[in-house]
Amino acid sequence: MKKGFIFSFNIQKGGAVENILEQGANTLIESTLTDSNGVYLAEGLPEGNIVLTTTFQNYASSVTSTPLASNQTKVLSSALSPFPSTIVGTVTDNGTANPVSGVSVQLVVAQTSITIASTITSSEGNLYSC
Repeated sequence: MKKGFIFSFNIQKGGAVENILEQGANTLIESTLTDSNGVYLAEGLPEGNIVLTTTFQNYASSVTSTPLASNQTKVLSSALSPFPSTIVGTVTDNGTANPVSGVSVQLVVAQTSITIASTITSSEGNLYSC
């Protein structure tokens, strides 16, 4: 049976990525972005144990799990903390040592696919922040 699910995002940042996964199997059920008020709605989710991951650039990710019963609606809030540090650097061609522009760089949690920060290199191959 399917049920509704409402998520509320407390830092009031639009564009945060909300991923809903099946707990244990880590199967992605739904992925969406928060609106300009930091809120999003996901409906028609299967019953069972659900994991919500919330990611936003330059903030530490949040992971919450909860069981869902048939026809149940839940409100979950995620409070994200800004990263206290910044990673900077330059992406270069291994053969020429020239800077490479337009490279997508992602910082992920070790041994997971959870992205905690991402950026694209500048025309000089520089990372401005990640």
